[in-house]
Amino acid sequence: GNYVQLGPIVFLTCRIVLSNNGSSTGAVRITGLPVTASATSALFAIPINNFTGITLTATYTQIAGTPDSGATTILLYKSGSAASVAELDTSGTDIVADTAAITFTGFYYV
Repeated sequence: GNYVQLGPIVFLTCRIVLSNNGSSTGAVRITGLPVTASATSALFAIPINNFTGITLTATYTQIAGTPDSGATTILLYKSGSAASVAELDTSGTDIVADTAAITFTGFYYV
């Protein structure tokens, strides 16, 4: 991925491809942002432009991320027309394949 910091805003674009998911379970996170997010960054969503190899629970159709306040992590959430927003979580019925991939472009505050 790439990023540019302009004052208090970080613009980023990234493509992540897993090579082996292993036996991980729980909430899905992206770690390693280039700059720590501010507390106000949690108010903004980073849209996931494209995803493959991820099977969502019935009625969910989209994924978005939110920067974790005071951290270098993006928390991933799922949403759908007939469902409330919830964390993307492999402990339940969400499945992330060994070769899952996501692409996103967005910004957050530092």
